[in-house]
Amino acid sequence: MKKHLPVTAIFFLVFCFSGCNLQLQADCEIVKYQWEMESVSNLEGDIIVSNLKQSDLAGSQCDLVLQFNKDNTFLLSDKTNNAVWNGTYGLERANTSHPCTSHKLSMVFENEESAFIGVYGTRLYNNSEIPSILFQTDDYILSFLAYEKIP
Repeated sequence: MKKHLPVTAIFFLVFCFSGCNLQLQADCEIVKYQWEMESVSNLEGDIIVSNLKQSDLAGSQCDLVLQFNKDNTFLLSDKTNNAVWNGTYGLERANTSHPCTSHKLSMVFENEESAFIGVYGTRLYNNSEIPSILFQTDDYILSFLAYEKIP
């Protein structure tokens, strides 16, 4: 039993550091992009609001851009109505053994107490994998896509 203790300890440490590294990697990935709203749909999937590039999908358009920073702050800009909101965010890796996993995204807007919860991950979009963020409320689904890589 004593022979296997060092091997077990090394395996445990490597596993712990790998798990921490996956979380850090997710944090780093989310800040690499400028996130653009794709659409707002009802729970049945009907698109209610689209971004300006997809104006043919809905009667109403809005230009929402989401930016995450390394210090766990975010900035949400409504370029259509010249409004800005900010706050803090956190990422929590989903409980899965699959290497390409989703993350729970918690966003707390300034002067608010409760978190706005979403999912950050990768999805298949127009035959290519693209980072995405989805939020669901009682009535709507809000979708953001990674639009532009930040240098």
